[in-house]
Amino acid sequence: MLAGGDELLIRVATRGSRLAVIQASEVEDRLRRLGYSTRRVVVESHGDLDRTTPLYKMSVRGIFEKEVDRAVLDGEADIAVHSLKDVPYELPDGLILGAVPKRGAPFDAVTPHPLYLIPPSSRVGTGSIRRMFTLKALRPDLEVEGVRGNIDTRLAKLGRGEFDALITAEVALRRLGVGGWFRLNPSFFVPSPGQGALGVTCRADPPQELAKALRRIDHTRSRVEVEVEREIASKLEGGCTSPLGVYARHLSAGILEVKLSLVKSSGQLLRVSVRGSPQRVVAASTKAFELRGGRLEVGYWRSQTTH
Repeated sequence: MLAGGDELLIRVATRGSRLAVIQASEVEDRLRRLGYSTRRVVVESHGDLDRTTPLYKMSVRGIFEKEVDRAVLDGEADIAVHSLKDVPYELPDGLILGAVPKRGAPFDAVTPHPLYLIPPSSRVGTGSIRRMFTLKALRPDLEVEGVRGNIDTRLAKLGRGEFDALITAEVALRRLGVGGWFRLNPSFFVPSPGQGALGVTCRADPPQELAKALRRIDHTRSRVEVEVEREIASKLEGGCTSPLGVYARHLSAGILEVKLSLVKSSGQLLRVSVRGSPQRVVAASTKAFELRGGRLEVGYWRSQTTH
């Protein structure tokens, strides 16, 4: 964090994709409205360089975040901005989750047609193992294929006719200003933990003024929701290698509803729903999930995608 006259300059690390830059800009705008100056530090990640390997088969967890966070640890940046769903549940030593700004739409979306209007045998692309196998469970008549590349690359492939439809995060389409999409029912397409939220990481010992700035852009309800989701997924050892969805939302002050879903090895959907305080829903949802064989199923998927 650098002093520039009477202002403090916050250096913001981000990936260089259009969506990542838009996300970083959201955080920068919030900070500037509070009177801080910002400088962007663009970092190219290994995940951006490898555009062919399916995400769930990559050996490095946090494939898009590692190099960006390294800029913070090395003192080249003060904070890093990520899609929180991509951030590992356990952060690297020396880093903390400094802020979770107000969450965007956490849902999945399909473009350019509603799911029920997509004809049988159509080719549907998605980069997520969760979306892929959920779609196969709900619409076994479709040809579901993996697709890599950033969201612009995926939309370009859709435009070239490589796919008949594309499933991705609603918030990504919103941030890019893309129209012609349709929200998927979150009771079946339960989002990934942290989906729709941004995560701002910083050093574990931030300067007092930086810590104050991050507290001012932190959104308490959003942080509670995503921390519950991430804690549940961590306890179940579910990451990008399993078709696991965890979604928490506030029903009222201090009361959450949590939904979990997992595509079982049989192709059937396992679903759990729990309501209560943040502490209760973590314990109750993981217990209910385990009693229905969910942990064993997560282990099955992990064994399939890591060999």
